[in-house]
This record gives sequence, C-alpha cells and structure tokens, in this order.
Amino acid sequence: MASSNAANRAGFMLMAFTMSGLIGVFGTFALPVPPIQALRQETVINQALAGGDETAIDAALSKIKPFLTHEDRKHIAGLPSAKDGLLFAATSLAAETETSTRHAAYFIRLMVITITVLSAIFGVAMLGSGRRQDP
Repeated sequence: MASSNAANRAGFMLMAFTMSGLIGVFGTFALPVPPIQALRQETVINQALAGGDETAIDAALSKIKPFLTHEDRKHIAGLPSAKDGLLFAATSLAAETETSTRHAAYFIRLMVITITVLSAIFGVAMLGSGRRQDP
C-alpha cells in the first residue's frame, strides 16, 4: 500500500509539472502572434510613407488590404488619395491589433484556467484512488 501511495503522488507531481510546462509552451507561441503581425504591417506602411512615392504607397496598400475588413476596404476606395487610404488602414489595423491581442490573451487565460482545473481534478482522482481498499 505504501508503494501505491508513493506511485500516486509521483504521478500527480509528474502531471502537475507537465501541465504547467504545456501551459507555458502554448502561451509563448500563441500570445505574441497579433503584435508580430502588426509590426510587419506597420513596417510596410512606414516604408511606403517614408518614400512618399505614389506607386510605393499603392503597393503597400495592396499588401495591407487583405488584413482589412470589407467595410474598411469600401471606405478606402472612397478616399481621394492612396496616402489617405494608407493612413486610414494604419489606424484601422492598430485598432484591430489591440482587439486581436485582447482576444488571444482571453483565450490563453481560459486555457490556463481550464488546464489548471482539470489537473486539480486529475490529481484528486489519483490521490483518492490509493485510498480504496480491494476486497
């Protein structure tokens, strides 16, 4: 019986550390995605605006358009110049990045809470299984 308790406790500790490690791994990969994408988009916009060339601005706007909503694309089409469209796109993408980052952070927190609760239930089940007596 003593070795069974020791095995249960060892299993519990192993799973607790494994789950903590998995949470950290998922967190480091999932959370920085929206800011990294925004940084790439901002670089494209800044390079086009720094050059001031109308063709560079048009090229940057065409690279950025897939990341914009349908309403934003319609709004940009009604603006008088491509530079105005690019500035509007930069503003819109900044707001979208903030929303995406908050959304990703929410799901990371939800994942941490879910895995923590499930790990606690699993630990209780493992520790409780050693208390049962076979007839």
